[in-house]
Amino acid sequence: RSFMKKTEDIVIPYETLTITFKNGNKAVYGKDEWSDYRYTGNAIAVIDSLGAWKAIYSFEEIFSVELEP
Repeated sequence: RSFMKKTEDIVIPYETLTITFKNGNKAVYGKDEWSDYRYTGNAIAVIDSLGAWKAIYSFEEIFSVELEP
């Protein structure tokens, strides 16, 4: 599946995506700010409802990725 494909047909049962970094900072995305995320091999990409990459974070800097209902 292409990263640029629209993702509106995918049902994500989670509302909040929280990425915690090794330095303690967090990036929090609410339900209207993201529709999918991908592990690209060396990074986490947050994807919006149009299929565009909204943010890319280096996996080396990430401590955890949490999905919350």
